[in-house]
Amino acid sequence: MGPHASFTCEEFSAHSHALVGPSFALPFPVNTENRTPSVSRRSFVRTCAGVAAAIAFDPRSLAASLQSRRSLRIAIALPARDSLFQRGFDLGISEAQRAASLFNASVASQVTRVDSLTSLNDSVAALESSRVGGLVSCADDATTLRIAEACARHRVPHFNCGSRADSLRRNFCGGYTMHVEGSAAMYSAAASAAGAKDIALWSPKLEKYGAAQLNDRFREFAKTPMNSAAWAGWFAVKVIWESFLRSKTDITMIMATSQFDGHKGAPLSFRKWDGQLRQPLYAVGTRIIDVPDVAKSDKPSREVLDTIGDREGMKRCAR
Repeated sequence: MGPHASFTCEEFSAHSHALVGPSFALPFPVNTENRTPSVSRRSFVRTCAGVAAAIAFDPRSLAASLQSRRSLRIAIALPARDSLFQRGFDLGISEAQRAASLFNASVASQVTRVDSLTSLNDSVAALESSRVGGLVSCADDATTLRIAEACARHRVPHFNCGSRADSLRRNFCGGYTMHVEGSAAMYSAAASAAGAKDIALWSPKLEKYGAAQLNDRFREFAKTPMNSAAWAGWFAVKVIWESFLRSKTDITMIMATSQFDGHKGAPLSFRKWDGQLRQPLYAVGTRIIDVPDVAKSDKPSREVLDTIGDREGMKRCAR
C-alpha cells in the first residue's frame, strides 16, 4: 500500500484484520467514559464511510498511531458567542467517538473557560501539559486574539470558529491558530462576486455533496437547524480527529497540510501563509449560490478557492 491508498469499508476491515489480528487490543487501558458502548448497523455503516474517507495513508501507520496513544482529547473554549457552536462541537465529538470505537480507541472532550483573560494562560498551559489535541473557540475578536496568543506560547493547536478579523490573519505571527470561520476579506469578496449581502459559512438549506445528510444528523442531534457556527464547531473536531488518525506523532503538521471533507463540494485545506481555511461561502437568498463555485471551473479547486480572501504576500510576517 502506498501513502495515498484509499479503502472501502470491507477492504479496510480486511487490512486491519491482517495487520493486528482478530483480537487486537491496545497495550494500555482505554478510557471508555465517553465512548459509545454499542454501535447499530446504521451507525456502523455511517461511521465506516466517514472513516474510509479519512484514511488516505499506509494502514501500518494507522496501527502504529493507535498503539502510540491512550486517547484523543479535544477542548472547547466557553463561553461561546453562538449557542449552537457547542452543539456542533458536541456532534463532532459524538461522531468521532463512534468512529474511534471501531479502532478500540477513545475520544473525549473537555471545557476550557475563557471568561477571565487573567486565567487564560494557565488554562491553556494545562492543555499543553495534558497533551490535548486542540482547542476550539467561537469568541469575539479580542478574546480570540488572547486565545491565539496563549496557544502559541504553549504550542496548543487552536481553531478559530468565531472571529472574522483580517488583522488576526495578517498581523498575528504566533502560529498554531487555524481559522475555520471565514475572514472579513473572504466575506467581502464573496458578497461582491455574488452581488448579495447575505453571505454565510453554512446553511441548513444546503443539500449537495452530503450537506443534506449532515444537516439531517445535526437536526436529529440538536433538535434545531445547523447554522454556520455549528458547522464550524463540527468541522474543527473532524479535522482534529482525522489528523489524529493520520499521524504517528505530530498531528499539528497533518492539520496544516492535509485536505478534509466538509461537505462543501471541494477538498478543504488551510492556507500556509495565514492559517485560513480554503472554502466556498454561500450567498443565501431564494436560492443558494456557492461562492466561488468550484464545480463550474476547470481549474484546480485550491486555485479557485484562493480567489476569495487574502493572497500570499499579504501576511506581514513569515508564518
